[in-house]
Amino acid sequence: MRNYSKERRVEMKNNRIISILFIIALGMFLTGFQLFTNHHLLYLFVLGIIFVGIAVQLKNRFIRTNGLFFGILMILLSVFSTWGIWLAGSILIVYGLSFGRKLIKKYFSDGSEWIWKKKRYVSVKLEEPSERFDTQRQEWIGVQKIGKDTFEWDDINISQLMGDTIIDLGNTVLPNEQNTIMIRKGIGRIRVIVPIGVGVKLSHNAFIGEAKFDGQQLELKNETITMYSERFESSHKKINIISSVLVGEIEVIEA
Repeated sequence: MRNYSKERRVEMKNNRIISILFIIALGMFLTGFQLFTNHHLLYLFVLGIIFVGIAVQLKNRFIRTNGLFFGILMILLSVFSTWGIWLAGSILIVYGLSFGRKLIKKYFSDGSEWIWKKKRYVSVKLEEPSERFDTQRQEWIGVQKIGKDTFEWDDINISQLMGDTIIDLGNTVLPNEQNTIMIRKGIGRIRVIVPIGVGVKLSHNAFIGEAKFDGQQLELKNETITMYSERFESSHKKINIISSVLVGEIEVIEA
């Protein structure tokens, strides 16, 4: 199955390369055809080639530079005056946008295989706050760390450039106070697993993304939202989640 999938990806890549080369060849053919059927454009094109050919042989730097400039300018003017080059360019742009959408869907959807392979898993245990000075290295690109990170409650402050961040509070006995989790991320998904019965306040900012919380799903476009769980006010144990992403989503799950 893996070999088939790999062969399929190689075949699709080769097909894309062939398609691009075909579009370029079509553009060159149409451009050449129009140049040879339009005498004015042909004269301009040939004159530009002559200017370039003579200029490269000159020893005077000033004359050589100006000759190359005007020669190249005449060649570009003649080429870009044909509709063939614009047609091929338009097809390439449309093809590129179409392929770009497929890339975005592939790498940023639920079944993505690129960024989401690199996950940061934070299994939180409750510890008494220490008075010693401590520093922690930030992982800018998601690295899979299953159960390796332990944070004191006043130290849950995560920054990442890209990747998936999972914070699991499911096996944690929370103190009877409001606790804060702060997450800043460039591109990626955030999942926070909280124990059932804990009140949650979510303050989330995203340039492009989604927020899934308490049965609701909201799309965000350069927006900031603040949401409360249904039993937030009556809960003795509360979590304040403050998060910010450029592109991505946040999901709060009760477990």
